[in-house]
Amino acid sequence: MHNILEQIPNLRKTAAELVQLQSPLQKIREAFHLECSTRRLPHKHVVHFCTAPTGVGKTLALLAYAMRLCEKYNADRIIVVTPFLTLCRQHESNYKEWFTTDIGNASSSGRYTSKKDRSETKKWQKEITVTSYVDLLRTFSSLNPYKSRMDLSEKAEKLANTILILDDADQWIQPHMAPHVLGCLQHLLAHNCHSILISAPLPRYWEIDGMIPLPMPVVEIALPANVKIPSRVKMTLHDNFVVRDIINIINAHPNEPGVIVVNTVHTAILLQVFLQKFYGKKKDVGLLTGKLASYHRREKERIYAEKLSRRDGNFILVATSCIQAGWDVSFGYGLREAASLADILQTRGRINRSGEYGLYAPLHVFTFGDEPLAKPHPGLRKAIACLDLLWTNTKYPPGPERCTDAMRALLTQSPSVFDRQKRIKNFAKLNAHKDTLKTLLPDLFSNTTAFPPLDCIKNRVIREKVSLGQLDEDTMEYLLSINPGQAKLLERIGFKRMLNRAGKPYYVLNNVVYSRDTGLYIKTDQEE
Repeated sequence: MHNILEQIPNLRKTAAELVQLQSPLQKIREAFHLECSTRRLPHKHVVHFCTAPTGVGKTLALLAYAMRLCEKYNADRIIVVTPFLTLCRQHESNYKEWFTTDIGNASSSGRYTSKKDRSETKKWQKEITVTSYVDLLRTFSSLNPYKSRMDLSEKAEKLANTILILDDADQWIQPHMAPHVLGCLQHLLAHNCHSILISAPLPRYWEIDGMIPLPMPVVEIALPANVKIPSRVKMTLHDNFVVRDIINIINAHPNEPGVIVVNTVHTAILLQVFLQKFYGKKKDVGLLTGKLASYHRREKERIYAEKLSRRDGNFILVATSCIQAGWDVSFGYGLREAASLADILQTRGRINRSGEYGLYAPLHVFTFGDEPLAKPHPGLRKAIACLDLLWTNTKYPPGPERCTDAMRALLTQSPSVFDRQKRIKNFAKLNAHKDTLKTLLPDLFSNTTAFPPLDCIKNRVIREKVSLGQLDEDTMEYLLSINPGQAKLLERIGFKRMLNRAGKPYYVLNNVVYSRDTGLYIKTDQEE
């Protein structure tokens, strides 16, 4: 196995080739790569936070920075964590093209050449391993950041002597999981595991009182002070939008491809169908949502990327927030339904990405008025209210530096987030008995983001309630929401897999039966 530091010449050669490509941001990319390659490294163990904007070559520059950290702290591996499987495949492909070292993809999209290769990749023993945040959170679920001294569990030993690169961290480090994740990153410093958080819109949770148990040392990596990025996007806010307003903006940009990002799949589908019927053959209106099957979505992304590379002025894409990160494309203008500030800034990163559409490409942020096509997202009301407040109280549209203020305002309006964290913290300390579980239940069921520690608690709650025959509304709703094809989830809850006479599987826990054909039902004494 090659030493990872031997790859630094290859990295410099690749960087030199890429920055020579014709781009309006060429000098900025050179300056940022030079900054990461030469800046003085901190003497103390700290968490590194990159706030550089989109399009400045963060992938290569921060890999160079990570290799320098390997040299300084005697780390032997680099682990790159991404929020999407598409990004995992993209990084794996790029690294194999650039370097001669061992590269592994430990996510579910990985492919292996042998059993040994699979074992090394799954244990993160390759010199550069790409994985998804789900795998990292499964590892973090065995850690307790609320202890004053934390020994690594057997599951987390693979994180010792590594450099963690957390790409697009704002896409998965949400308020309800920030205390646990950041607490783990802080404690891992004692085991020579250094983290690099990459995301300009990521709120600085460590600056918000009460979010993390201990003060966290953070060093910021930014563009040099003498480097200024030209204004590539101009954001404007609109109230009470209707479809006619969207059509007017599309007609104002006849020669540029555009993107419309809305908050729900329902709105995206209806809007795409309406616009395609309205324009007919004059416009090609595409649709991209997270509900598509992965292979179908990859094919659509490939087709749409080809259209965007040609700057097809007849192309319009209607999408949900699934395009906000992990897709390296650029649109000439955009419309974004109001959401949180971090989401809007991620959409801004898909517009005029390299400055190829000149200065001030427009991004229109809007809220729907009395529009029958629109179905507003109920969970974003408070985020939109905070966005409106920020927009009103600033001379210019709010940027990444205001994401922390937006999150602080949102947490002030939604104190239940803090209440939930206090309960989870108490749960970690008290080892949870029945009364604690019952108290936790309402908050846990209101959390829709997959997070292994919460899932473990939720599964214990459900298993206990089903075994006691306490099938209340929350438990029934959760069980009915499970896709019968998710066998692992059912088995985690405690259901036993059985086969009927036709050879089809069904799942049993006490007198509760769950199958693909009949759904959920309770066996009677006669059936038993």
